[in-house]
Amino acid sequence: EALATFRRSADSPSDVITAIDGLSQDIRERAGESLGSIKSGEPLERVTTTSLDALRLYAEAVALSDQGDELGARTVLQEALELDPDFAMAWRQLAVTLQTVEERPGQLEEAATRAYDLRHRLTPRERGLATALYHQNVTRDQDAVRLAYEDVLRDFPRDGVALNNISLTYAYRAQYEEAIEYLNRAIELPLSSGTAMFNASYYLTTIGRADEGRALAARMREEYPDRETWNLTVSSFAEIMAGNLAEGEAMATELESLPGVPPRWHDNGTLLLSLIDTEEGAWADAERRLRSTLDRRLRNGEYDSHARLTGRVAAWYHVTRGDDETALRLLDEIVSESLPELPPAGREYAVLIELSVMLGALDR
Repeated sequence: EALATFRRSADSPSDVITAIDGLSQDIRERAGESLGSIKSGEPLERVTTTSLDALRLYAEAVALSDQGDELGARTVLQEALELDPDFAMAWRQLAVTLQTVEERPGQLEEAATRAYDLRHRLTPRERGLATALYHQNVTRDQDAVRLAYEDVLRDFPRDGVALNNISLTYAYRAQYEEAIEYLNRAIELPLSSGTAMFNASYYLTTIGRADEGRALAARMREEYPDRETWNLTVSSFAEIMAGNLAEGEAMATELESLPGVPPRWHDNGTLLLSLIDTEEGAWADAERRLRSTLDRRLRNGEYDSHARLTGRVAAWYHVTRGDDETALRLLDEIVSESLPELPPAGREYAVLIELSVMLGALDR
């Protein structure tokens, strides 16, 4: 049954967004919303973009990201931002994409800051997400991150992005059960989240529920077969911790040599293989593998990857060997070798501080 019919005309592509905004207002008024409420909202071109072509590119990038093609999404978003440098949602989406495929150190922080600075151009939901992303990657204020996502979930309790990302703030404090509760809500939405499956599988495995982690990893492989790096990482970890070392090793080996992916995924493969060595008591093999990869990263000038991986290797020495002296030497290596080569925005000072505290070196 047709309740009402609406029509607006646009004389040119540049008028389409304004026409859509007018249609929206007509429908809201017919549905009973007050005129004052309608008029108090920002015009559509203020909260999206003045460029229809940029909007098309943004939609294309979101689709590519959903398919697991983060490299393609990054390229398309950069094109959209060339057309409209004030396209706040595109800056936020670029920051999200750069969490996986950062081109250069500091680029993620720049995109997150730009989205935050333009948050007045966002809808309330997007504004909350941009605020959380900014605090997560720039100020590193976990309380501010959680509060921003709680604000989003108060108005949008079934928002998959907020449900997934608020779980990270609980996992940061090792409150994995609480994190998993939020992730399960995201997974069971009509459009389930591959990212939520990845995180939930990882957390379940971390707290000793490896069989549940394996089951969820298998579901992710079935529903998101194109996310090869994600699937190999989480499935390998779950298999290793369930005691299926041969299966885990095959996946980790494939991940370590996967062509055309950012170095951080290869590092995940290396760490997983080192975990197998550690599980088998082959300490020297694990150490040799980790050291070889660190040397190669430094030799190739991959300073961002070197710093990130060195921090994780320092943690390995602390947790598995109780060798804090070597771990502290590795932190010195980051400070002397990697940090001077990175722009200030790309220097992981927060990670270095946390590692120093973990190692008992409070004076650092």
